[in-house]
Amino acid sequence: MDDIDKLINESKLKRKEVMTTMEADMERVKKDPSAEFKSAYSISIQQLSAKEGLGKTFGQPRRLT
Repeated sequence: MDDIDKLINESKLKRKEVMTTMEADMERVKKDPSAEFKSAYSISIQQLSAKEGLGKTFGQPRRLT
């Protein structure tokens, strides 16, 4: 019976660790889930503008000078 109680307590501790980790991850995601997307989007727009010669930096105004 002691062995069973020991296994149950170990299982509880492992489950509690997993839940704590998941809660921490969820808090991080809840803060700003779109931050990573916005960063990747900005980089993609800059790369496309440079490649295609578009926008204020890479477009026609720069070619005229």
